[in-house]
Amino acid sequence: MFNYINYNVLNAILMAAVLFNAMMVYTSSAAAETLSKIRNGMPALYFTYSGENQKYSHFTAEGSLVAGRNARIVYDVKRKDVLFKNNSVVYMRYSFDFWQTCQDVELKRSASGGLETVIKLPANVSTIQIAFFAAYPYDNYRAWGFIWDSNYGKNFSANIISVKELEDKKKFESLNGAAEKFTENI
Repeated sequence: MFNYINYNVLNAILMAAVLFNAMMVYTSSAAAETLSKIRNGMPALYFTYSGENQKYSHFTAEGSLVAGRNARIVYDVKRKDVLFKNNSVVYMRYSFDFWQTCQDVELKRSASGGLETVIKLPANVSTIQIAFFAAYPYDNYRAWGFIWDSNYGKNFSANIISVKELEDKKKFESLNGAAEKFTENI
């Protein structure tokens, strides 16, 4: 009888794990995709412009930004030529605390011809705010002489995955793997 009770308890736990797994698989497909992109290289935010339909893409993400890691910011030359056409230098201003503090960095030409920079995301942040600017070429960088690309004054914002969230996702994946192996053995 003791073995029968243990088997029933084990069976109930297994069924609960399978049901939990089924519910989580539905909601975790995005999490699995995020993890695979994180593992495959440095994430990037692309700020582009399509000349065909004269449309800006505020930004598209390749991978997910993870706190404590590097991220690449790419500013399309087509966008630069429309917004900052007479400028050879474009800067990115960014903040992790909603502009209480901020940093400026000059975007450099990449091998593909785009403008880009790589920044280190602090370990304790959950969001980044971004705006781009260039100085009018004729006013010697006076304060009133800047042109901005800032989502019409709202600035661009992207979420950053915290280290804790990443660890939780890894734990979930390992638990799913263990549950799958367990069900295969039964």
